This record gives sequence, C-alpha cells and structure tokens, in this order.
Amino acid sequence: MRWEYFSPLSEAHNLLSNLGKDGTLALVGSDGVNGAYSRDLNNFGPRLGFAWNALANTVVRGSYGVYYDYVPQDLLIANFTNSAGLVTNPIGPRAVISVANNYDQTAFNGTNPGGPVFTVPNPLPTAPPSGADIFFTPRNFVTPYVQNWNLNVEQQLGQRLALQLGYVGSKGTKLVRLRDANQPDVNGNRPNLNYGFMDEFATISASTYHALQVTFRTREWHGLSGFTGYTWSKSLDDASDGIDFNFSTVALPQDSNNLKAEHGPSNFDARHRFTAAFTYDLPRFGGPKRLSEGWQINTIVTAQSGRPVPIVSSNDTSALPNPNFNTRSNFHQRPNVVPGVNPINSNWRSGPDTIGFLNGNAFAQPADGTFGDLGRNEIYGPRFANVDFEIGAVRDGLPEREQALLRQFLFLESSVHRELHRCGHH
Repeated sequence: MRWEYFSPLSEAHNLLSNLGKDGTLALVGSDGVNGAYSRDLNNFGPRLGFAWNALANTVVRGSYGVYYDYVPQDLLIANFTNSAGLVTNPIGPRAVISVANNYDQTAFNGTNPGGPVFTVPNPLPTAPPSGADIFFTPRNFVTPYVQNWNLNVEQQLGQRLALQLGYVGSKGTKLVRLRDANQPDVNGNRPNLNYGFMDEFATISASTYHALQVTFRTREWHGLSGFTGYTWSKSLDDASDGIDFNFSTVALPQDSNNLKAEHGPSNFDARHRFTAAFTYDLPRFGGPKRLSEGWQINTIVTAQSGRPVPIVSSNDTSALPNPNFNTRSNFHQRPNVVPGVNPINSNWRSGPDTIGFLNGNAFAQPADGTFGDLGRNEIYGPRFANVDFEIGAVRDGLPEREQALLRQFLFLESSVHRELHRCGHH
C-alpha cells in the first residue's frame, strides 16, 4: 500500500487566482478561494503481484496496482491557453494585462511613425475588464490516477529459448483535460458576459488500454541473442493530453458541452507493433586472427500500423456569421464525412509525395452553426517500418572508446543509407 500527496499550487504573495464562491475571478485568500484549489488526501494506491512456477519450465506472473499522477506545474501556470494559467489571470496588484485593446496597428506598420505600438493603461487595472479571458480549475481538482494490471505466462524452450504470452490492461480515471466553460452559442453569445474564454482545466477525462503481447527471447543460441515482440493493442480516451499545443487537438474538444463525443482512439494509438532486436556472433573466417574473429551483426527492426490523424476544418463554421465570435469550437471543428467515399487515396505514395494520403473528397464542410460528424481520431495514418543494421568487431587490446567509435561509425553509415533509400533518395 502506498499513500501519495501532491499539495496544491501556492505562491508567497497570494497572487494566484481562481473562481470564487460567486463564480467570479478572485485572488487566493478572498471570496472563499482558500488556496488555488482544495487538497486531495485520499490517494491510496494498493499494489500486489505474484509469480507461480506452474510447471518445471513454466512461470505464471501477474500484478495489479493503482498509481497517482502528478500534474506538471506548466499546465497550471504557463500553458497555451488564452490567459496562460492561474498566475497570469488579469486580476490583482500585479495583474497580467492583455495588450489586445491597447495595440496601434498604424504605429506598427509605419503609417504613424513615432507612435507607441502598445499603450500601458495608467493606472494599471486590478480587476478583469469585461470580456477578459481567464483560466481556472474546479475547487475539487483531484489527483489523476491509473489502474494497471497484467497477466503473463512464460515457457522455457530448451536452455536458451523462451516464449512469453501476456495480457496488459490499464484504466485512467479523473485525467486532466481542457474545455471552454463559457462556450458561445450559435450566435456568438457567451453565457457569462463578464468573461470571454473561460478555459477550465479539470480532471474529467478517462482512458482505457488493452494489449496482447507475445515475446520470444533467445540467448546465445548458435551465436544468436535477442528478442522478437509483437503487440496487438487498443488505446481509447477522451483527451490524450491536458493542454493543446498549437491546435494539436489532444485536449480541447470540438464541443465543450458534449464531451462524450470526444471519446475515441488515443492520438498515440497503434493497433499493431512488431519489434525485433538481435545480435549475431559471426563465426571466424579465414585470414589473420586479429581480422577474422570477433565480428558481430546487430539489427533492430520496428514495424507498426498507423496512428490516428487528427483532422479539423480549415474554415470553422460552428457558429452562424455574427459580429461577436464566429466559432464555438475555437477552431477545433471537425468536418462531415461523405458517405461511400474512401478517406484514403489508394494510390498514395510516401515519396515523391505528389499524391496526398487523405482524400479531400471524403470530407465536407459542415453547415453554418453546426459541428462536424467525423469522430475524434477516426482516420488512421500510414504504417511505418524502420530497420537499423550494424556490423562491428570487438578487438582485444583496443581501448573501449575506440571500439565504441568504430561501432557507432558503422551503425551510422548503415542507418544513413537505409534512411536515404527509404525516403526515395539515391
């Protein structure tokens, strides 16, 4: 059993802010904001495991555990949201002030030479102006956690070979994600007129992962050592990260009022993955002993199916044309799917890339004021394969540094030629 405690974010001068009892932004120490958010004290994580020699050459292993996740500070105080975090909300004696309303385009482009590009308000405001963007967390900002479990059987095949079959699963609960709690309606009107974006960073997401794993190992079997592994897996979640970085669609939903529609494959989901890594000791061949022994062949082979391709519309039409705010999804609107049209171009080639992977005719722009019907991460990208190959030799009496340099040179030479060939360059 393990107990973990992650204290709430704090600051010596109480300059952090969050929503107060009345639903408006307040500094820590006022309006019921006792700390950035409430403490979470029930983080108990049981863990257990076993190993059982079922037969002379057969071992059964299993384990289960609950693991808690620390929320990095950068997600709370220096993120990619409109107000960037609990430290930089526009409130308090050292408020971070938006210059959007104090920017002179004519001074910037030179038509008003000598004019100030930005004008700092005097006196400095200590409360958010009407329509300001803010960042907040729920008072009950709990610690995310994940349950992990696995069961595997390993069978020894002779003295130098082993085969392992296993199942691995996990379930993430109360994971962090971002949403706009003040999402405008179809006409661009926000429910809370005091603010613009109300970026809520909350522990309201979940995930699941299931995998079948097969691993074959060999140890000095006729000069061959290494392993081969295959994983068949499926990873689903509501958000694959806490904060979006450069509109990567890993956290902010298409519709902040319909988070169930965001459940789908994880951004990193790869259903099939094969990995092999081997070292083969070459037998001695003819010639001087110093040149004819100690040679090895090393290779690493990786192949996997494609990962999801996040797709959003280039022209967001989730709101009706209006003078307020023309997008409800903050440029995360997904397109509609055209029935019967393959979204993947069958004649696509990676190089030369004259034909794109996605078929644009399979998607349509949603009507004004609507969201797209394409599911989150519904389309998968191309498969991937990579081969690294090395020929090296171990020389008695040669310093380890020189041996390492020789092996690295041979490895890099083979890798460079392999990559150039894969990319279509000769």
